[in-house]
Amino acid sequence: MVDFTKNSPINFSFRIDSSSHHPNSKFFSTFPPDDLKRLDHKDWLSPKEVLKIFNSLRNPESVMPVLDCVSKRKDFKPNEALYTQVIIKLGQARMFDASEDVIQRLKIEKQCRLSDVFFYNVIKIYRNVTGMPERAVETLFDMPKFHCWPYVKTFNFVLNMLVSAKRFDVVHKAYASALS
Repeated sequence: MVDFTKNSPINFSFRIDSSSHHPNSKFFSTFPPDDLKRLDHKDWLSPKEVLKIFNSLRNPESVMPVLDCVSKRKDFKPNEALYTQVIIKLGQARMFDASEDVIQRLKIEKQCRLSDVFFYNVIKIYRNVTGMPERAVETLFDMPKFHCWPYVKTFNFVLNMLVSAKRFDVVHKAYASALS
């Protein structure tokens, strides 16, 4: 029995057995049964298998409970590819609070080394989906807290976003911080 009700704001639980694989069941439409069954196994899951599970999730509300379940496994190896996939899925679903929770979790756990590519994707979500240039700038300034410094591409992306939004005061602040 996999129970995602513990430590989850989403109120659902389900059983991984033959009855839940019926094509008309709510479970089947939310989770591909073969992929999710692997979470319940004691066998080792490779990072590629974990990514496959997240890539196959159809319901964005299932991302956080599945992440919680995966992260409790003894064989869990946090990696940038997984967290990038999680952030992208949450961003596309406009689940920004959950995205913030994931970033805070990464900040606290410090088990996963993140690159400029990860932060570039986060900043793109703030620009393209939310229209929150302030949050994109905050993310740019937070990168050193993760021992990551923005590449020119990421920095220019933020500057262009700010100019497009006519936020010239913030452009100056971001540019001045890069010089120091």
